[in-house]
Amino acid sequence: MDTLFSADSALMRGLTRLADVMILNLLFLATALPVFTLGAALTALNFTAMRIGTGECNSVTGDYLRSFRQNFRQATIVALLLAAFGAGLVAWYQVIPGLPFGKTVEFGLLIVWYVLAFGFATTTLFVFPYLAQFDGATRDILRNARLLSWKHPFAALGALALVILSLAVTVFYPIATGYGLFWFFVGFAGVAVANGFLFTAGQIPLDPVSMEIVAGDVAAQTEQVLANLSAVLEEAGATWQQVVKTTCFLRTMDDFAAFNAVYARVLGDARPARSTVAVAGLPRNVSVEVELVVALPAR
Repeated sequence: MDTLFSADSALMRGLTRLADVMILNLLFLATALPVFTLGAALTALNFTAMRIGTGECNSVTGDYLRSFRQNFRQATIVALLLAAFGAGLVAWYQVIPGLPFGKTVEFGLLIVWYVLAFGFATTTLFVFPYLAQFDGATRDILRNARLLSWKHPFAALGALALVILSLAVTVFYPIATGYGLFWFFVGFAGVAVANGFLFTAGQIPLDPVSMEIVAGDVAAQTEQVLANLSAVLEEAGATWQQVVKTTCFLRTMDDFAAFNAVYARVLGDARPARSTVAVAGLPRNVSVEVELVVALPAR
């Protein structure tokens, strides 16, 4: 019994995780006002859910409120843009049946509508987790979220299916969710954690034992960077197959061929979306830095 109820037992860890999810869910419900604060609340929800999922969350309230404040302005702008686009899709769907173009044209317009609606829904699923971890212009954030959803349609479909299934069960089988109590206590946060994304900080070629920069050319430094990232993925219970995007920074594009040879060998048949840019300077004058976006497996 002492082992069962000890602080580091599986039972106590599970109960602690459940308590964290319940607190996060209540924070989201308390701050998610439609349009006005929904964007910031979704961003903070995803940020805190990711930290809960990776075991990095020391204070659910602290993490949530910090992300909410930091991203309030941009998240609100993103939410308004998405709401405007969504309203346009709804209006288009209402107008299509009344157009005097015949059934064939109507069918074609509906196909286009469904493609746009799917793209809109999957982009929306990616945009707030992305915003929770990365700074950038609003246009770039929306573009990167869209590229992530296009590059990984099966991950996007899985995330979308999880949300739709949860809502469908609530509507058609309300008793299964305690007539809405599931959503009040754990629902939104539970879905966010289960459908979490891990956004790593940029990794440089730092030896985790000596805490010194690995000497050598860009190939040797890339080996260390990817080894560090592999350790992060293993700790999070993920693999390179769950990586949906990498952002790679090189000191000069002259190093790209050597970097890419190591990158391709380590990642194998994993094919995440990738952005590679040359920057004026990197921390501690290293030659390469890489950061990841990872779709966390549900736990």
